[in-house]
Amino acid sequence: MNIPRSLRVPARRRRAWGVALATLTVAVATMILLPEPEAGATDAPTDAPTDAPASGGPLMAPIPRTSSEGPRVTLDGPNVHGLFALATGAVRADQASELLAELRLEGMSRTSDAHVPVSLAVVLDHSGSMSGEKIESARESILTLLAAMNDDDRLAVVIYDDDANLLQPLAPARVLRRSLADRVRRVTADGGTDIPQGLRLGIEALREAPAGNATRIILISDGRDGSGLSLSEMSDLVGQAAEAQVVTSSLGVGIDYDQTFMTAVADAGHGNYAFLEHGSMLASFLSRELEESSRTVAENVVAEVTLPAHVRFVAAHGAVAHVVGDRVRVELGTLFAGARRKVVFELASEGAPLDAALPLAVRLAYQSVEPGGARAPNTLGGIANARTVRTNEEVDAAHDPELYPDALATILDAQQDDAMAAWRHGDRESARTASVTALHRYRSAAALHASPLLDERIHAVEAEMRTYDEVDPSSSAGRTFDLGAGARRHAEAAAF
Repeated sequence: MNIPRSLRVPARRRRAWGVALATLTVAVATMILLPEPEAGATDAPTDAPTDAPASGGPLMAPIPRTSSEGPRVTLDGPNVHGLFALATGAVRADQASELLAELRLEGMSRTSDAHVPVSLAVVLDHSGSMSGEKIESARESILTLLAAMNDDDRLAVVIYDDDANLLQPLAPARVLRRSLADRVRRVTADGGTDIPQGLRLGIEALREAPAGNATRIILISDGRDGSGLSLSEMSDLVGQAAEAQVVTSSLGVGIDYDQTFMTAVADAGHGNYAFLEHGSMLASFLSRELEESSRTVAENVVAEVTLPAHVRFVAAHGAVAHVVGDRVRVELGTLFAGARRKVVFELASEGAPLDAALPLAVRLAYQSVEPGGARAPNTLGGIANARTVRTNEEVDAAHDPELYPDALATILDAQQDDAMAAWRHGDRESARTASVTALHRYRSAAALHASPLLDERIHAVEAEMRTYDEVDPSSSAGRTFDLGAGARRHAEAAAF
């Protein structure tokens, strides 16, 4: 497997290393653009590149804005079903107005249910805080995972405290079932927490994965990183691995880990993030990671939206966005059969004339994973048009009754995260003010659209507001509530 050289760890530096991630400067003299598909096309052009563009790589060629799809674009190709649609189909003319769009993708089962071979690296925190039930559960969960793997699947195990060690290089499950158990059961809890060292060894271990394997790192920690590496540097580290199709999922165990840090790792690695209050829940998480990896149907999934004049980007929810000029690019990593991924694009129109069309061009590129491990490039695209109107009533009438409540809930969930952060730091007044604002928007939307989702969110915000007054955020109950709510919102931001 082609892991970038910058991610490889020389053996002589695996125990003590200091790293300064260099700023990567890319000078592109000639832009290599994807060929133009017909709007809504599902067949890959014969001269399409083998890989979808990586982070920081060339932007996709724009779709001609003469094509019109209305407010929805269907994105159906091999192994992937999806759409790009406007939740707000109309905006006010000649003034600032909110414009919301959603990208929805679903991994479809292949015609053959052939198992995709998997190479996993479990990166396990065995610092002192993992002692007792957590380390015991972690040890047994790794062995349970090994027992569930196919004979030709591969597993590596990295353990880290304030140092990192490769307990088990990547090897076939059929071999490890005879040799790994004793070494895993001898792992004890001691020392500090240096997550980057563990991740680097996990990335290096997966360099030995055979071509065609689905590759994934599962990071497990119950503490806060003590390496000193910044959050942006950590995201860069994991993001480089994602460019080599290495998914990174993160699992926070207990109530003392850094939620912001662990969610950033999962987001940059296009993987899952979960909060487990008890170590006994580890086995089911690892089992899910194995199942997802073995059912991979698409890799290197990249979407790009080109914005028209009078429309600007505000935020993306459900994926990390890269914005260059009028293009907004999101990288979604891998899809497995049955997986659903969603990105809400929060945009704003400003000063568009009355009765104007606002065309948003979407482009999707990915590699479908075929039986036997072959990869095939695919490109899809089309244009969704918003229109400008005179009154707020016309704007409300143009809401998509399915997508608008979902898009609004996703945006307000992000704002509620900020409210919870204020409460976490003792600022109950700011938390309450932000939540009252969210409730007002929810109730206004619910008056227009009968939606169980909006009702559910109203009840959730009301419950969180009661928590502001009744629970100390630094207490065990407060931390458990905070981490659980954060994990739930993180999962909902990328699902539908």
